[in-house]
Amino acid sequence: MEQQKLPKVPLQHLRNHCGQIYANEVQWEAHLQCLGITRARHRRIATEGALLGSVLDHGFSPGLAIISDDAGQFNVLLHGLCWVHAERLVHKLIPLNEAHRQDIASARNQIWSLYAELLLVLERPDVPLHTNGSEGDVRDYVKKNKVSGGTRSDTGRRCRDTFTSLKKTCRKLGVSFWGYLTDRISRVNEIPRLAELVELKAAPP
Repeated sequence: MEQQKLPKVPLQHLRNHCGQIYANEVQWEAHLQCLGITRARHRRIATEGALLGSVLDHGFSPGLAIISDDAGQFNVLLHGLCWVHAERLVHKLIPLNEAHRQDIASARNQIWSLYAELLLVLERPDVPLHTNGSEGDVRDYVKKNKVSGGTRSDTGRRCRDTFTSLKKTCRKLGVSFWGYLTDRISRVNEIPRLAELVELKAAPP
């Protein structure tokens, strides 16, 4: 929360209640209100910090890597930069003459010569080289918004987000999404909980 620039006063209020457990979102929102944390940005940072703390408290490793294009909200856990983003904008430049072409080539060469500073993968071979996978995860949302302009209600948004998240998670875990839904609706429960499968996949070898 401090890294995300949550002001000192609400940060200290939260620290004074460190270790408390909240059964649901309603209790958490009421707690924030009681502490006087009312600004939307501050509540978002506090909520994201609490969720991350819960994930770590449930046994997930703080060494999990997050790869981003250097957007500040992703600077959590073990943060690495996407080397593709560093070179992509230069690659898109259109030279007007030979001098421009040489300047662009020189800039790209400098970027590649500095790639060791950008590639966390040199120390962690399990880390992906770029953010293409996570960008692909949100592509369905973008397509849906372009076609229909989004959902008509908060209930519709939550339904869309939940099922999209389930589908993407199943795909990453090698689980049939249709099979998972059928298993849960029929209450057979032969397929383990996705949270358990994620935890197993994230566990160190």
